[in-house]
Amino acid sequence: MARLKTTKTELAKKLGISRQSLYYKPKKPPLDEEDKNKIVAVMVEHPAYGARRVGWALGMNRKKTQRIMRKHGFKPRIRRGFRLVKLDDLGRPETQVTNVLKVVCPIAANVVWAGDFTYFWFIDRFWYLATVIDVHTREIIGWHVANHHTTALIMDAFEDAVRRTGASPKYFHSDQGSEYVSGAYESLLASVGTQPSHSRKGSPWQNGYQESFYSNFKLELGDIRRFTNVGELVEAIHQQIRYYNNGRISSSSRGTGNRTYPLTFTKPSPWEQCLKNGVLATFAFRDIRQEVNFIEDVIKLHSQVPVKTFLELASGNSPHMIELCHRGYQYVGIELDKEMIRFAEDKISETHIPAKVVEADMRRFSLPEHVDCAAVFLGSLYVQNDEELSSHLHSVASTLRSGGLYILDEVVEFFSEDVHQQTWDMQEGDIRITTTYAPSYLDEKSKLMTGKITLDVTDGQKKFRLEHTEVKKVYSASDFIQQAERTKEWEFAGSYSDFDIHSDPKEKARNILVLRRK
Repeated sequence: MARLKTTKTELAKKLGISRQSLYYKPKKPPLDEEDKNKIVAVMVEHPAYGARRVGWALGMNRKKTQRIMRKHGFKPRIRRGFRLVKLDDLGRPETQVTNVLKVVCPIAANVVWAGDFTYFWFIDRFWYLATVIDVHTREIIGWHVANHHTTALIMDAFEDAVRRTGASPKYFHSDQGSEYVSGAYESLLASVGTQPSHSRKGSPWQNGYQESFYSNFKLELGDIRRFTNVGELVEAIHQQIRYYNNGRISSSSRGTGNRTYPLTFTKPSPWEQCLKNGVLATFAFRDIRQEVNFIEDVIKLHSQVPVKTFLELASGNSPHMIELCHRGYQYVGIELDKEMIRFAEDKISETHIPAKVVEADMRRFSLPEHVDCAAVFLGSLYVQNDEELSSHLHSVASTLRSGGLYILDEVVEFFSEDVHQQTWDMQEGDIRITTTYAPSYLDEKSKLMTGKITLDVTDGQKKFRLEHTEVKKVYSASDFIQQAERTKEWEFAGSYSDFDIHSDPKEKARNILVLRRK
């Protein structure tokens, strides 16, 4: 075959590029090769690390880490095992014990502990590991290994935690397994002044701290068939727990190990996180299950479309997400705060629920797919003028199916009240919190108001102050409804108070307005 003769100048002209570009050698491959070797080294030492933790370990951008790992086919070890079902528990009625993790945000160690146990098949029989985790520090503080899963197993783990920490918690959270609801175990908790807390039956995500620990524990422990006797297995379990507490990067703190949590916390402090989550330190006032019950009552009464997809505006830490998904809904959240989005994404990753949270401004947004119902909670509609409100209402209307509902909690004023400062104190053990809410009009004529929340926290000898300020326009119920109806996309559906379908709006209550998409 005759070779065609052509110059580089002619070739560059045919390709539509400069002649100099023919000599270009990309710089990324050699740089990527260097970073690839670093990633391999981290994954050899930490085989369960995904792109996020690998990036944290190397101080590397997450997207760059993901790109290189995807390019070379690097994946962490992932194993989804089956969950052991205890036949004795299947017909057992639910306890009436409160799940305190729904209403408590621990801001110190030894406030809430959680417990669970897992099993290993080794040398022709089952062996069981029970652990106790401090929900605040995420450290495994007590554990016990035995060849039985009786109440004695979990009592030994709890007593080990008490011995190691020299303290007992205010609350102990667990599932409703027969071991944790036994009289002997409840007596042990009562003897040290600890109150029990239970997840709902069939809801492992409500004990997510322990479930998250166990999800990677066996994976990182490796193939236990390499051990020749039980002593070697027990030693490896202890070493793995030590690695989890001191060597493994914690996703909650991005610090190496959980024991260093207070020192390596690179997100907002736990105090600030609790404030962002809408929880006043270790205390809360919301009953999420009741609120979702109310939402379903409103849907049955007013919605003109079947509801499968639920949208929450200003979703924050998405407190309703898990409960809604548990009841069969798909959840979409809209949030601007990147830390809150990351928090929600971690929750979705741990629980494997049909949910997503997207970064968007509630004043003007669009979604690729329609939703069937929308809501905003705790007065989190932050608009400063009628134009922003109209834009917001139009954005929601464009996303919501015709006949779907928009539920607005504490967004409008049904009763005119004087704007005044409120202060209240809360005490839980050694922690005392003085909360001050100071609203004031920036412009009384335009109803533009600033609301400042100040938390003065005293924890023993430590004192902290947190402040958070938001600016928004205050609307009366009639003005808000008129503004909505003026868009020709909305109609009034109903109004209620305190998440009670039988209660009309009243003074000093959480009043709720319901609009319906035309």
